[in-house]
Amino acid sequence: MVLSVRLASIEDLDALVRIEMAAFDPSIYPPMSRRSFMHMITRGHGAVLIAEEDGEALGHAVLFFRKTSRKSRLYSIAVDPAYQGGAVGKMLFDRAESYSQELGYLGMALEIRLDNEKHKNRYMQRGYKILCSLPDYYPDGSDGLKLYKDF
Repeated sequence: MVLSVRLASIEDLDALVRIEMAAFDPSIYPPMSRRSFMHMITRGHGAVLIAEEDGEALGHAVLFFRKTSRKSRLYSIAVDPAYQGGAVGKMLFDRAESYSQELGYLGMALEIRLDNEKHKNRYMQRGYKILCSLPDYYPDGSDGLKLYKDF
């Protein structure tokens, strides 16, 4: 059993949507739709990475790229609840950073909830810094933080 991460394809749409719906509470984080995933895979300015083990999709990461920025943006990481807290999320995060570097980006930005101390501390330990606060950023009215890291 080997855990690996690769670029997602159209054939992964069902798995991407399944993981998205299982991983996120829509009142807190608006889930990406099948149509959004299809757009990202075929025409979007970004990438969808998928983590799998023995052909079973366990999680995904969505990256956005802008022509006017030297930093990629990690939009989300979603892991099947049965595999959260283990190697899947870390591997997706590591691959998102390395993929961004391979494409020539000089850093990566991301947003998290202000009250998410666990992930804030994890990202800060990895070299991320707080760029700014994001008032009323999430659908439930919660504030966010924008973090960034130079590679």
